[in-house]
Amino acid sequence: MSGNAVESPASVALGAHQRKGVVLHASRPGLLHSADSAVPLVQSSPFDVRDFTRTAFGDRRNEVAAEAFTQAPLQARVLRAVTFLWNAERAATDTLRRVLATSTAREARFTAFLTTWAHDKYWFAGQLEQILVAHGVSTNFPLPRGTSRQDRREYRLDQLSRYVDPVWTTLAGEPVAALHASQGLAAETAELTAYSRVLELADSDVLRGVFDPVMTRKARHRDFFDAEAQMRLANDRRARLLTRSLLTFGFHPLRPGNLPVAESHWFLRFLFTSDAKARVVDGSDSAVRILPGMGPRGPLEATLRRERPIG
Repeated sequence: MSGNAVESPASVALGAHQRKGVVLHASRPGLLHSADSAVPLVQSSPFDVRDFTRTAFGDRRNEVAAEAFTQAPLQARVLRAVTFLWNAERAATDTLRRVLATSTAREARFTAFLTTWAHDKYWFAGQLEQILVAHGVSTNFPLPRGTSRQDRREYRLDQLSRYVDPVWTTLAGEPVAALHASQGLAAETAELTAYSRVLELADSDVLRGVFDPVMTRKARHRDFFDAEAQMRLANDRRARLLTRSLLTFGFHPLRPGNLPVAESHWFLRFLFTSDAKARVVDGSDSAVRILPGMGPRGPLEATLRRERPIG
């Protein structure tokens, strides 16, 4: 640095690590810029983003045994559930826009992860599309949009957020990344629970052959969000307050991209078939409820109380 400018202790520590060639998988919350050194200047996450980006899912559509579905087609309701999951996977661009238009875009690890995450989800959708095509379902249409009063209200709120979120997240700063990590954990855990439940209801070995590699990779997605949320919430009171306040506010872990409300309600009713509601909700919310500073009510449970899709 030039002149009389003084580097912060955190900058000096980080620079020393860089000069030694040490790669840090870390975040540096502002509250850790303290002189007493009661806590490390750099908080580390165990998730290796570099390895994750080197092992992207890629195009594996040729692994889908389409002819096997011809011999053992899925039930109509299972096929409808697969269609919902297909739409959820191809809504990744909307999630990217919601996150990268905020202060979280400054987090290099987050943006590096999301680049490969979106690439993975594109090819997850490609896998599911092969199932639909094998059943004669047309896939040549954009993401559906609902027309109910709730759909229109959510669409207007989403349009407003495009202008508001970049402003308030800039003011809030780094704690916003903890909120996005917690929402990502909620979404990935809920989706994994949904995939497992669809497999259970379908009772199809052919479908399992398609779902298993997708679910294995999605578990890596969940691990990133879990590690980031744990790390960012553990020693940052502001992050805990912000996340606990906003995690369940208008957030639906199984309705990305403003998918139609009615279809998401049908999907939940399908998952809850045979009195499985408590099991599905617990499987979806358990990882979020145990995050530092979070309350007993998870995002999916909060959604059910807010929207009441059952009955």
